[in-house]
Amino acid sequence: YQGALAFTYWTGIHAPVEVMFDAARNELARRGPAR
Repeated sequence: YQGALAFTYWTGIHAPVEVMFDAARNELARRGPAR
């Protein structure tokens, strides 16, 4: 949640936490398993 707090601090807008989590999950899925 550190990124969400930084987003809110710098923009003054509540961070879209669910959107951020979805983007992270999608990117991890796209990259595949860790090696």
